[in-house]
Amino acid sequence: MVGAGYITSKITTLMYNNNINNAKSNITHHIFTIDEAIKYGIEKAIILYNLRYWLEHNRANGKNIHEYDGDDERYHGRTFVWTYNSSTAFEKLFPYMKASSIRRWLSELEQDGVLVSSNAYNQHRYDKTKWYSIVSEFELVNEQPIDQNERGIAQNEQRVDQNEQTIPNVNTNVNTNVNNNAQSEIERMFNSFWDVYPRKVAKKKAKQIFTSLLKKKTGKARETLFAEIMSGLRKYKNSRQWSDAQYIPHPTTWLNQERWRDEVEIIKKREIIKI
Repeated sequence: MVGAGYITSKITTLMYNNNINNAKSNITHHIFTIDEAIKYGIEKAIILYNLRYWLEHNRANGKNIHEYDGDDERYHGRTFVWTYNSSTAFEKLFPYMKASSIRRWLSELEQDGVLVSSNAYNQHRYDKTKWYSIVSEFELVNEQPIDQNERGIAQNEQRVDQNEQTIPNVNTNVNTNVNNNAQSEIERMFNSFWDVYPRKVAKKKAKQIFTSLLKKKTGKARETLFAEIMSGLRKYKNSRQWSDAQYIPHPTTWLNQERWRDEVEIIKKREIIKI
């Protein structure tokens, strides 16, 4: 076991308490899905969970969307949502991991086709920060990449945890822009949810419920709730309950009842793991 870990009784992830005194990150818990820990190992699962969180955030906000620009012919002509970090920055996020090991794990995930990477999206040519996407989850079809002039500033060591709030543009129409930005953000979040939810009925009503839930939160609280909803949805898609399509509820029911908070039974290699 790495550090002092514990499994909660209500969720599908294992969370490790980071009590290292010299750690520069202010994150006190690291999370991974049990399914990925079994498949790839705990350290890789932790890294994947971190990447997935920011990829979900970027997809919901329509940010960092680029056509692949690199040497791997498997991905030419394909568009992905991206996030970025260096192995040194990851080491500060996860102080119980060495940068050399993190580089190796990321490389292995790339070789296995789990991750795709590129450093073509940095603003400066001397910046070699790597950008990553999860191939099976964040490829966009029929989506236009963002204009190259809209690329975000490449991450460096002072932006290790990626948890900083985006500073809105200052103008004389603040209230209107804030409301419009919030509505646009929630709409992108709903589109991400709808793309993944397997039973596509009553979309208009589902969108109303989803919007009502997300409007109650702002800033990081909204992002956290969205990440919890998407994590719960992925959990259910691999569950025993949804192995038969007739038992998949309407999305309106699933959202109204806050089913992402449920305990589920995951089917793994003919064995049911209750978490």
